[in-house]
Amino acid sequence: MTTIHIIPTNERKIKAQMMLRGVRQIDVARKLKCSSTAVRKVISGVPCSNRIKAEIAIRLGTTPAKLWPNKTKRNRTPHI
Repeated sequence: MTTIHIIPTNERKIKAQMMLRGVRQIDVARKLKCSSTAVRKVISGVPCSNRIKAEIAIRLGTTPAKLWPNKTKRNRTPHI
């Protein structure tokens, strides 16, 4: 049985922009001194790091809000 992995549209767009501009995930990871897995998770939409989102956006000449339009910060209440 063959497994088919469907990549969300936004992730494909970001990866395509990165490829067109010669931006590699490993280069972003090295600059930020983080793992390439963390970069991959951010691209795929897992809420991990605003710092990584910002670096990717800078390299693509845009803003994190434009790359991840549906991802908003949640109001967090402190645990008491």
